[in-house]
Amino acid sequence: MILSYKVDYKELESFCVDIFIRYFINQDDAKIIAESLIDANLRGVDSHGVLRIGNYTDRIKGGAINIKPNVTIVLETINSAILDGDNGLGSIVSQKAVNLTREKAKAANIACVAVRNSNHYGAAAYWANKLAGDDMIGFSCSNVEPLMAPT
Repeated sequence: MILSYKVDYKELESFCVDIFIRYFINQDDAKIIAESLIDANLRGVDSHGVLRIGNYTDRIKGGAINIKPNVTIVLETINSAILDGDNGLGSIVSQKAVNLTREKAKAANIACVAVRNSNHYGAAAYWANKLAGDDMIGFSCSNVEPLMAPT
């Protein structure tokens, strides 16, 4: 039996934010994580939606994720950078990468920012859409430990 429930977006977002706050993540960061997860559900990509919360909180409890990362720029040019995510939550690190990429692209017409030492960042489309806009095209991709055959 499959059950389906209609849930108000704002109520779900508030619920998710509250969960992350209980794990000592600040309000702004908790909102970034919640928005990225809920966006995946709204687009029908449930594998990268709110069902990930349990995985994220388990990894936080186990010390596998730094909840207060010091995200730093390791290498930088006018239109590129490498960020070190300090083992932070992927959504938090990704938001910083998106901000930096848009900033650089506005200044140099094209930009690429790579991230290292981060965690699961959710659905790539969410971040590509945040990069894109009336003024830009966005592209986002990631790698993972070898657990899938390449296509």
